[in-house]
Amino acid sequence: TIKPVFQSFKLNLEKEEDIIWKSLDQKARNQIRKSYKSDLHFLISDKSNFDLFYGVYIKTIKSLGSPALPEKYFLEIIDKFPNHYNISIVFYNKVPISVMFNLLTDTNVCNVWAGSLVNYRHLCPNYMHYWEIIKWSKSNNFKFFDFGRSIIDSSHSKFKLQWTKQVEYLIYLDLLKEIHAKVIDSNSVIIKSLTNIWSFSPRHLTKLLDKFFVKRTG
Repeated sequence: TIKPVFQSFKLNLEKEEDIIWKSLDQKARNQIRKSYKSDLHFLISDKSNFDLFYGVYIKTIKSLGSPALPEKYFLEIIDKFPNHYNISIVFYNKVPISVMFNLLTDTNVCNVWAGSLVNYRHLCPNYMHYWEIIKWSKSNNFKFFDFGRSIIDSSHSKFKLQWTKQVEYLIYLDLLKEIHAKVIDSNSVIIKSLTNIWSFSPRHLTKLLDKFFVKRTG
């Protein structure tokens, strides 16, 4: 039996905002309320603020010990699909502290890449960010907000379960070899050691290696 490793999360927006709010986990609602007391500012933007997004994204990915996608990757998306993306940012004292790069379909807003600065987590910017982008998505007549995939039982999946219980389990297949595709075990000792080394390595070094690893790991 093939066991799924990842799960994806969607929130149905075809309900009244009040009903969506009440469907959220109590912790999420409390953290959202707290975030609005922190003097945060939410912005929907475009390529004009790409540098702000990428700066926070890079710091986040590196702190997690993962290789980052190059700027060119995002700029190609912006160039090829100018009407199917947006960049959302939460600021504190004009400093970007939480960012998202969202893809837009006819019916869905998909949060594919995100980042936030650890030093500002106590302000709960991510909770404000998700609630604001959900409200924006609903007000612009999208039917679903897609939180993207996470490893089952990971801290990220537990965070997303605070927002929705609409979960889909994902199985990856290698169609060329007709076998279950191998997925990196993020809990293995080797992987944990490598991520720790990566997170503390100088940025100029990891930038040189990003392209090599991203191409092979996705």
